[in-house]
Amino acid sequence: MRHARNFHIGLAVLFILFGGHFQVIPASGSEKEFNGQKDFISKGMMDIQLVSGPLFSSRILANGTPTTNSWQNGIRLGWILNNPTPKEFLLRGNIEAMIEGSHALVYQGPGTYWVGITALIRYNFVPPDSEWIPYIQAGVGVVHTNAYKDHSQDAIGQATEFNPQASLGIRYFFKEKWSVNFEGVFLHISNANLADRNAGLNFFGGFIGVSYLFDRSCLPK
Repeated sequence: MRHARNFHIGLAVLFILFGGHFQVIPASGSEKEFNGQKDFISKGMMDIQLVSGPLFSSRILANGTPTTNSWQNGIRLGWILNNPTPKEFLLRGNIEAMIEGSHALVYQGPGTYWVGITALIRYNFVPPDSEWIPYIQAGVGVVHTNAYKDHSQDAIGQATEFNPQASLGIRYFFKEKWSVNFEGVFLHISNANLADRNAGLNFFGGFIGVSYLFDRSCLPK
């Protein structure tokens, strides 16, 4: 099946690109080189992420829409806006602004693809001395799709649609700047009644990916 092939290809690419960087964090003496309290996820850092995974359509809030399943790949660039809140704060964390470019292959349902750009806001929960960083995020952008050409459906009525979404995820930092990410996502596609057909599509799915944190001072000026 096409989605199974995409999954295996995605895993192979992630392994080739990042497998050589994986190493186990030492149990002792790690505080000096890897310590959540050092706030390596802190103000001014930038974050590049690759994510990939399936999205499955749901009829929640959109009855009568066609079954539409896809596989989405994305690349994100984030900018951490502030240092984590004080250590004593129960939900200690910081805010990250992100921009995402995405591409999805539709393997069931109208159309064959969509491509999009999305603005995201993420809140990183930063527990002291932890390699695990949970997060929540939400955003909206636009997608271009050819699904509107299928006039047997009322969900997608034009080439350009909006894609409001929300996610819940967690990152595991296996090195000071490298993490593997697991994310559950809800995504909606519709055109805000700008076209005659606008039943919309709702998706639930999950992404897996890798991230690299870097200091923006290393960028060319």
